[in-house]
Amino acid sequence: MRFFIRATGPARRATWSSVFGRETLPLKRPFTRASNDGQPVCDIDLASCHPLAVNRLAVFLAGHRGERPQILAELRAGGVALPAASCELLDGAAVDLKPKAVT
Repeated sequence: MRFFIRATGPARRATWSSVFGRETLPLKRPFTRASNDGQPVCDIDLASCHPLAVNRLAVFLAGHRGERPQILAELRAGGVALPAASCELLDGAAVDLKPKAVT
């Protein structure tokens, strides 16, 4: 069974929709882990995301952290973990898997 997370806040959900083209994100595993600073995070399954969505994520992160090629390489190598706060866990049966149109 596949699992997803969805942001519960409208602003975060809108950001995910613009970056990924969807409001739900696939998970590598259906539980959180502790980040380096001890906060709960969810590991996003980028292999299940469309390559253009991963590229948009790299562009988005580059606006916050720096060089896009470096970030894209990091994403391809290790993936990304997002804060689990203000998110809900969904099983695959509850998720519309069609991406929304990106505007």
